[in-house]
Parts: sequence; C-alpha cells; structure tokens
Amino acid sequence: MNKTKITDGKRSSNDARDLSHSIVTRLAEQDRRPWYKKRNLRLLYLLMFPACLGVEMTSGLDSSMINGLQAVDSWITFFHSPQSTLLGLISAMFSLGAIVVLPFVPLITDRLGRRHATALGSLFTIIGAAMQTGAKNFGMFVASRLIIGLGVPLSIVAASSLIGGESLCFVEIQSN
Repeated sequence: MNKTKITDGKRSSNDARDLSHSIVTRLAEQDRRPWYKKRNLRLLYLLMFPACLGVEMTSGLDSSMINGLQAVDSWITFFHSPQSTLLGLISAMFSLGAIVVLPFVPLITDRLGRRHATALGSLFTIIGAAMQTGAKNFGMFVASRLIIGLGVPLSIVAASSLIGGESLCFVEIQSN
C-alpha cells in the first residue's frame, strides 16, 4: 500500500527524506572500501578522537584525584583524618549526583539540545571543581562532589550522542 501524500502535485517531505535515505543506503552497500582507505573518514575519526577522550576522561580524572588526595598529608590534616564511612561518603557523592540527574538527562538534552546540554553539564562540573578546590570544610567538599556528579553524566550522554550524530551526518554528506 502506497502512503504517498500528494498535495497540489507535490510529494511530501517525508517521501523525499525516504528517497534520499534509500539512495544513501544503496551507495553505502555498494561501497566496499574499508573506512581507513577513505580520506574523509580518516579525518573524521582523527578529529573525533580528542573529543571522545575529553568527554570520557572527566569521570576517570575525578576518581583518580580522590584516590590521590587520600595520600596527601595536608588534605588528611585539613579534613581531620577522614576514615571509612567519611571516605565512602566522599566517593559516593559523585555517584549519588549521577544517579539523581540520570532520569532528567534525556529531558534536558531534548529540551536544550545536545550542544547546550553538554555545556550545562560542563558548567556544573566546572562549578563543582571550583567549589571543591576552595572547600573550607568537609560539608562544602562533599557538596562539591555532588555538583560534579550532576554535571559529568549530563556532559557524557549529551556529548556522546552529539559526536555520534555529527559523525553520521559527516558520513552521509561525504557519501553524496
């Protein structure tokens, strides 16, 4: 059954999109060259590599920093030698922030767009890091960990989908 909607002798934009999609699909199926032999894809992956690393290393850097701080004598003295449950709380606040924000990440990303959602997540992370750097007491330090935890997942999810979408658009444009 043909669902083509013709208005005043013109086809709908969905039909044009379906036609271009089928042409791109057919061209992609006919192309047997591997990605590394295509100049445009090599350039794309070269440019995307630092972006992917930058997005994903934010949480790893934070975790290694917290582990490293536990060996710094001035940090231990300033926070009165935190032990077991307090160290667990410091580590858990990052994850708690991530758990709190995750249900809202799709809503924020859809509402603001991927680029602005990435910027918002980065802003949360920067504010949390600045607050953590200037923490005057244990409560401020723990609150800053929560704020960082709110920002990192938002940045990771939005930036990852932005990178994926941009690379797909680049591949489609270059295949035409």
